[in-house]
Amino acid sequence: MKAIQLIEPNVLIEKNLPNPTPSAGEVVIKVKSVGICGTDVGIYRGNMEVKYPIVLGHEFCGYVVGIGDGVTNVKIGDYVISEPSWGCGVCYYCQRGTPSYCCEPRMYGRTCDGALAEYVKSPARIIHKIASYIQPIEAQSVTSIATALRGIKRSNLKVGQSVVIQGPGYSGLNLAQLAKISGASPVIVTGTRDTRLELAKQVGADVVVNVNETNWQNKILEATNGRGPDVVIEATGRPDAIPQAIDMVKMGGTILVFSVTNGVVRELQAVKLYQKDISLIGNKGGYFEYGNAIEFLESGIIKEREMVSHTFSLCDTPQAFDFAINNKSEVMRSVILFD
Repeated sequence: MKAIQLIEPNVLIEKNLPNPTPSAGEVVIKVKSVGICGTDVGIYRGNMEVKYPIVLGHEFCGYVVGIGDGVTNVKIGDYVISEPSWGCGVCYYCQRGTPSYCCEPRMYGRTCDGALAEYVKSPARIIHKIASYIQPIEAQSVTSIATALRGIKRSNLKVGQSVVIQGPGYSGLNLAQLAKISGASPVIVTGTRDTRLELAKQVGADVVVNVNETNWQNKILEATNGRGPDVVIEATGRPDAIPQAIDMVKMGGTILVFSVTNGVVRELQAVKLYQKDISLIGNKGGYFEYGNAIEFLESGIIKEREMVSHTFSLCDTPQAFDFAINNKSEVMRSVILFD
């Protein structure tokens, strides 16, 4: 099969690899689409530890074409998505029902080959069927929706509460949509690019704020009755957004750090956590939210096609990564589509 291997940082090559064969409890999926997310780009650039060579790609959909012994939840021909990682099943955390904290997690594109290939092998227990009317260009979004949904729940955002989403990127706009669906009001999105802020309006944001403008903080205070938002969700990937969130959140508010960054948070005045009685929490993955994410997508109440800015073929994957790095202002979401 054709596959795209990362052989060292910033070097992707096309390779012919053996077709995967399912063992007991496994399935083989013929891949139809793969979304390229910020984690993929970070791995590509060498910012995360992997064992080379590795096939990237962990947000994908496709059709089941092979089934190992003991698989009963799917059959040949089913249209499915896969969770991007899974626990070992035997460590302290897995045995207590928290596989997101697994001591030795299995992760596509990190510890095992991912979906930037014609076929990929997956444990059947992390496979979910999806309606045939959802196009592959949209179906690849399930992981992002699930992760955002878990983040909304982790933030304990309640109906009628105000929320600021920092960063109108792909994940940020999924968070904004889910916050709106959850009954938050107003939903405020902050960023630096007017084109993305306009897209945030299109998918449901009540207020958008460009943080490059003078006195932008006043717009947030005006929208939140002078108190600041109940919840701030950091989705920029910039460490300096966290002190900014601490400054803007209301007394007794909550900050959810959603994005993944290896950067160092500087000039964080820890005394403000005490003075404002703030809850500062993280979010890791979308465990146990994939079924809910699929239902949201199938219902049509969450918009995904509008946020796909670029599509590429499998053989053009190296160019897709280069384009994403060199054209950050243009790329919202790139998707690899298969014939």
